Amino acid sequence: MSVPTGGFILAIDQGAAATTAALVDSATNEIVALSRQALSIEYPQPGWVQQDADEMWETTVAAVDAVFALAPGMTPATIALTNQREAAVAWNRHTGEPWGPVLSWQDARTAPLCAELADTAGQVVRDRTGLALDPLYSAPKMRWLLDYAIDRGAKVEDICLGTVDA
Repeated sequence: MSVPTGGFILAIDQGAAATTAALVDSATNEIVALSRQALSIEYPQPGWVQQDADEMWETTVAAVDAVFALAPGMTPATIALTNQREAAVAWNRHTGEPWGPVLSWQDARTAPLCAELADTAGQVVRDRTGLALDPLYSAPKMRWLLDYAIDRGAKVEDICLGTVDA
């Protein structure tokens, strides 16, 4: 990443337990301002790990707002984002409202689906991706979220799926 000398980097880390925002001076690599907002995690049943999509967004906005309040007038030249990567979310393409929970990267509720697909699609997945079917990956989570949204009356064409950076 190329940042002009004297520019600032807004770094956002959307983790499982908190959202952290930092404003970093690219000339000195020093943190100018830092904010950490706690994020709740739910365990509705064994193997299920989920979070509230609205809370995730609200903690991100709060962390960024706090950083800019601590460093008024400092404008970032770039934004760096890191997140849970395999966490998945479904939302309404028209309203932006979530269709259900964020399924954490730790969530294993799709283990039965992965086991069911292993015989018919397991080798194809491994050949194409180099990976075995696993409930920790985002694709089976997205399938579960799609079914969950449809069960709640969503039309397929109104559903967007993505990882939390989407």
